Amino acid sequence: MIYGALISLYQTSFRRLLGYGSMVHIGLIIFSISIFNPQTIAAGIFYLFIYLLLMFFIFSFMFFLFEKNNEKIYYIDDISQFSLFFSNNVLLNIYFALILFSLAGLPFFIGFIAKWYVFIGLIDSFYIFTVLILLSISILAASYYIRILRFIFFSNKTCKVKRYSVIKFDNAFYNLIVFLFMINIFTALYHSIIFMIILKYILLLF
Repeated sequence: MIYGALISLYQTSFRRLLGYGSMVHIGLIIFSISIFNPQTIAAGIFYLFIYLLLMFFIFSFMFFLFEKNNEKIYYIDDISQFSLFFSNNVLLNIYFALILFSLAGLPFFIGFIAKWYVFIGLIDSFYIFTVLILLSISILAASYYIRILRFIFFSNKTCKVKRYSVIKFDNAFYNLIVFLFMINIFTALYHSIIFMIILKYILLLF
């Protein structure tokens, strides 16, 4: 987890950043489940559900980073160029920014709620020192997600990139983005109910 958080700070490739960033999220999930009591297992599974939901949104967003030049398709992977491709779509920027806030684990967002359940489970299991270490890693990991927002909302005037034609998507694709965003809102509002359902089934297994 420490390695993934540190390496992610120096990434300019969006795909590499997601790959190294996943070490922090998956490491937290595995550690929570490994404590092997109903509360921490339920917290780990709930975190996994939230992480998969956020990744679905991220991968849907990545389709907007493709351009077409005649018959060739190009993928824009450099995060410093993001503002050049999303400057005309404010609503999509807002959606993506809220998802990044969730991945960063900022308070009141869905990612913060998932981490909260994990940390509470670890504290109840008397892993106080471990929680402090994991909290420090989470704060470090939050910085590289917030760094992406700087490239999205603040244009990079020194960045020069050859632009090709933007690929046009069907309206159904934009509706999918809105649908995934609404699921995130629904999960944030009813997270306690979802967690209790997971915990109930975990207790039945025990």
